[in-house]
Amino acid sequence: MTVNHLLDSGRISMKMLRYFAAVAQRLHFGLAASDLCISKSALSTQVRELESVLGLSLLDRSHKRVTLTAAGAVMKLECEQLLAAMEQSLNRVLQVGRSQSQTLNIGLISSAVWDGLFSAIESFRAQRPQVAVNFIELAPSEQRQALREQRIDVGLCRDGDRQAMAPFSVQRVKSESMWVVLSERHPLALEPVLSLRQLQHQDWVMFDPKRSGSAAMVQDHCRQLGFVPRVRHQVVEPQTMMAFVSANQALALVPECFRRQQWHKVRFVPLQDPLAADLCVVHDSRQSHRLVATFIDTLLTIGNCTDG
Repeated sequence: MTVNHLLDSGRISMKMLRYFAAVAQRLHFGLAASDLCISKSALSTQVRELESVLGLSLLDRSHKRVTLTAAGAVMKLECEQLLAAMEQSLNRVLQVGRSQSQTLNIGLISSAVWDGLFSAIESFRAQRPQVAVNFIELAPSEQRQALREQRIDVGLCRDGDRQAMAPFSVQRVKSESMWVVLSERHPLALEPVLSLRQLQHQDWVMFDPKRSGSAAMVQDHCRQLGFVPRVRHQVVEPQTMMAFVSANQALALVPECFRRQQWHKVRFVPLQDPLAADLCVVHDSRQSHRLVATFIDTLLTIGNCTDG
């Protein structure tokens, strides 16, 4: 029986190959099942069915850990190449489809809307009135996955998220720095400027580092100064963070654009330590269509910035 017959008959499916590739990558059924969001038994069934159809063993389960047989090692490489080729092909189809339908999907963090984003959108729409612009609020890590899956065309994040965005291209849109925000009742509220060292014994509210590269950057910088910030609260939304600050429950470090909003009973103080909070645009330079290039040019013009 030929491979073409096996594929044409449906006895080997893309699901089988994808599931096997996950196990081959992890060499652990439990971890692979978790990655795929399926049960371990369902995963094992699909892999065994693939082995049965091929009439050979791909995995050695005789030891405490899973290992690849010689055939399994070859199958792993072939599956990776096949799945990567299919992903690239589908991405090209999606890209052409969105370009033809004149749609631009933008992933963004919530604070981006305070950084002149809508001015850029108005300018972009004036140039391309036929284009439908869709916004999707996503954490930087979610933007990276959405870019990979071609669900968004561009993303907007902060300077601290640069490393997490690899291998995608990152350009600075607007230069900003971190500021300290605290309650008007806080003992440090009347200081003209504050350093990180002055904040080491204070209670902090911070974005979840798993969702914010800026939070991780701040923590790393504090460690370099010899202390760990006393984070009492971790939040996801800026409004939640500012509620803690307003209630004098904690202070926070935020991008300068926060100052442009109306917050209740808080004070913003410049941070002496140079911590960047630049707004950045992220895109796949290998696959971006002309709409993306036009949008990025518009952002750079509005932000009056050069490439980062």
